[in-house]
This record gives sequence, structure tokens and C-alpha cells, in this order.
Amino acid sequence: AIQALFGGETAAFFVATGTAANTLAVASLTEPWQRVLCHAESHWYDDESTAPERITLCRSTPVTPRRDPTRLGPEDLEPMLRAGRGDVHQPAPGVLTLSNPTEFGTVYSPAQLAALVALAHAHGYRVHVDGARFANAVAHTIASTGLDPAAACRALSVDAGVDALSLGGTKAGLAYGEAILLFPQVSAAAAHAAQRLPFLRKSTGHLLSKHRFVTGPFARALAGDAKG
Repeated sequence: AIQALFGGETAAFFVATGTAANTLAVASLTEPWQRVLCHAESHWYDDESTAPERITLCRSTPVTPRRDPTRLGPEDLEPMLRAGRGDVHQPAPGVLTLSNPTEFGTVYSPAQLAALVALAHAHGYRVHVDGARFANAVAHTIASTGLDPAAACRALSVDAGVDALSLGGTKAGLAYGEAILLFPQVSAAAAHAAQRLPFLRKSTGHLLSKHRFVTGPFARALAGDAKG
């Protein structure tokens, strides 16, 4: 069902919590000497306690937007992306993580997302989307563009060049459960991350013994082209 929405090469890994989904997704895309860029009031920076540092071992660098307080723009990221000497004395490029919808309920459009992804990739960063409420972003995109559910899902992820997505289940109405989606069809980095993720999930204690209790509700929710 997930591959029908996002593409046949999509790799899906299920975990119990959003914190696990976000931190493991980013950990699969990074090395401990890299840094993670994020909105200063993102869930990643403001609500995950020290889990991002504990799991990824990366430095998290918050970015405060100057124009739209709810969303990052290219003008906010460019100074951060260009900063640094590029030597071993400073963190190397790692991941840009974006929340869509944002913590303020606004949504990055497909065009806005694609512009940020292109900029990040040009500077050696991979891109992760915290989609705890991704279903709401999809619904908004369907309403504003007329795209069908699958096209809207892809427009906000693989078509925009996103490497990884945390697909929220809990905030979409499920009892619990989140899915980490990695997109090998987008980048070699995502393909490599898909090989690493199973080991990261197991070694951090997030491999569920009875997957059917989390995948079953996802399958039901996604039945009928995610129109349920």
C-alpha cells in the first residue's frame, strides 16, 4: 500500500513512536561527525529531548526563519549551508529535517519543498521530512492542487527529491505506530540508508516483535488510495 502511494522502490520500516521514526531516519542518513539543520521551533529541536543527539551523535543546528516564522526558506538556509571551512574541525554536512505540516499548522507546498531540497542537496545535505501529520499535508495539497492521493504523496516526497520521510500513524488516528520511508529511487544516500536502517532499529531496541499490530492498522488506513 505504501509503495502504491510513493513508488515501488520505497523501503518502509515500522516503529512505535515518532521520536524513534525521526531519529532513526536521520541516523540512517548521517555519520556522527555531521550536523542536522532544523527549524528553531521544530519537533526535532524542541520536543525530542536529547534523543536526536543520543541516537544520531550529530550536532543539531536550529535555524530561525526571517520572513515566514513558520517555515524555512532558501534565504534562511543559504548562510547556514555556506558556513564552515569544510575541514575536520567543524561538523560536516548531514541532514536538513523539515516538518510538513509545520509545528504551526502551515504546509510546505511541493514547489517550496522542492526548492529547499535542491538547495540542500547542492550543498551535500540529505533531506528528511518529519511527517507526523503528513496526512494533513496530503489533504491540503489535494484540496489546493486537485492531485489524486498518490500524486499528492509523491509531490510532497519523492517528486520533490526528499530522501526520507517519517510517515505518521498516531496523529493520523491510529492507536500507535509510525513508518520510516526511505526513497532509493531518489538518491544513493537513501539506498545506503535503507541498508543501515534495519541494524539501527534493532540495536536501539525499536524492532517490534509483532509487526502485524502496527502494519495492520496502516494497511487498513491506507486502503482505497488513502481515502479512509
